[in-house]
Amino acid sequence: MTYKELKRRVLAFLQDPSYEDSGLYSGEILIKLNKGINQVAKEILLNDLFANDTVTTSTSEGKVAVPANYSKHLTKCFSAAQEQEVEIIKSFPAFVDRYGYKIIDESYEGNIVHVCVLQNNIYYQPIPTSADTLTLYYYRKPTDMAADTDEPDGIPDESQDDLLVSFACKEIYGDMIEDGIEGARANFDFFNAKFENAKADLISNNAIQHEVKRRSVRA
Repeated sequence: MTYKELKRRVLAFLQDPSYEDSGLYSGEILIKLNKGINQVAKEILLNDLFANDTVTTSTSEGKVAVPANYSKHLTKCFSAAQEQEVEIIKSFPAFVDRYGYKIIDESYEGNIVHVCVLQNNIYYQPIPTSADTLTLYYYRKPTDMAADTDEPDGIPDESQDDLLVSFACKEIYGDMIEDGIEGARANFDFFNAKFENAKADLISNNAIQHEVKRRSVRA
C-alpha cells in the first residue's frame, strides 16, 4: 500500500477533517505511520530490512563507525584481508572481559579475531597493521515515507493495513483525541488491540519464513 492509500484508510476511521491535507493536523498521519514502521522494525527482524555494507578499519584505533543505515543484529562479519569470517562477540562487556586494556592499547596489532558492535561503532581486536575491509551483514533502519507514492519500507504487504493503520489510529486517539482525562479510551483500546494482534501475526509469519529458509539452507 502507498502512503496515500494508508492515509485514506486512517482518515476513514478518524472521520475528522482536521487530519486531512488542508487541516490543522495534516502532517500527523504521516508522522504516526513512520513511527509505526520504525517501532515494528525495532521489535521484529524483518526480512526485507536485511542488508550488507562495508567498513574500512583504522590502523591506529580499534573501532570504526557502522554504516549509517545500521539498526541492529550484526549476523556476520567477513574480513577481506583474511578472506574469512570474523567471530562476533554479541555483548560489549564480554568483549571487554576478553580484551581488557587492549581495547584502548593501540600497540595490540594483528589480524582481526573478534568484533563487537556498541551504539554507532564496531570495535575490533587486534588492530590490523594494514587497513582491512569488513563486510557486515545486519538489519538496517527503514526509510521513512514522504511522498504519496512511497510504501512502508520492510513491512510485508499483507501486514501493512492492519498493522500500520491500527498503529496510526491508536496513536492519534491516544495522544490527541482520547487523552484519558474524561475516562474510557474505547477507540484507543480498539486500535491498540488490532495493532498488537497484527504484530503477533507478523512475528509468527516471520518465524515460519526464517525456519523455512534455515531448512532450505541445511538441505
